[in-house]
Amino acid sequence: MLEFLYAGTYWEHAEDKRGILPSEKLYKRYVERAEPRTDEQKERDPVMVNVRMFALADKFGIAGLKKEVMKKWDGYAEECLEQRPSAGKTTVGMERRARAVMGSFQRLMDAAEVANDLVPGSELAEKILRTVAQVAPWVSRLQNAEKYKELMVRLGGNSELALRMFDLTCRASDEFIQVQSQRQDRIIESKLAVRETGEKIIDRLHAAACDHSRFRELRCPPHTCSRSRVGYRANVAEPAFDEDDGVFQWCCKNCDESWDADEIMPGLSDTQRASSDDDEDDG
Repeated sequence: MLEFLYAGTYWEHAEDKRGILPSEKLYKRYVERAEPRTDEQKERDPVMVNVRMFALADKFGIAGLKKEVMKKWDGYAEECLEQRPSAGKTTVGMERRARAVMGSFQRLMDAAEVANDLVPGSELAEKILRTVAQVAPWVSRLQNAEKYKELMVRLGGNSELALRMFDLTCRASDEFIQVQSQRQDRIIESKLAVRETGEKIIDRLHAAACDHSRFRELRCPPHTCSRSRVGYRANVAEPAFDEDDGVFQWCCKNCDESWDADEIMPGLSDTQRASSDDDEDDG
């Protein structure tokens, strides 16, 4: 704390690491082990140092030190735990966040237990707990049975921590369900777009097949490449699938221009399609 009072900040890592790398890079050197950490490893962990500094700031009413601790936590969480706001908006982002948190599970749970004991309900304690709680629905999804067992053991021995974790996990589950729902909506929208544009392509090919004079309309709309390097037939607009947008479209193989499915034969209507069907029946 003296370092903060003199310098306005403090070094949370081992003293022999000072000046070697920036603080946020040193956080990334943490390696999750299968065996439990020793008391000494917990004591020297920089996240635990931040918890103790926050507790001192809370005890002595040092608002600036609290702010500095939260700044360090937020930097660590964003750099190492995928806590950027955008990371939790998609299924892939949430899974990446879950893997990052599981990769620092012991560190985070040790800090959560101490923070919940020293400064329960504080901003720091809530952020640490929320970081674990928001990926709890993913623990079984990632088939991480050992982490799940460890979580249950820790919560079983601390009723207050278990209650707070349960509340935050329920809230996180709502977010998980919302992201999954949005993902399903996007899948449905994508399938509908494929079907809609595919039908437009088929309608136009069908119209041309029923009325051969309309084949001239299946050309590169600007008609500027008809006599270029590979001849007249090269400017025929061909159906193609745009993988980026996930829709069918028309593409000129000669000039590489592309158009929406309804830009070829733009006047084609339901009436014209019905007329084409009648002509085919008469034939």
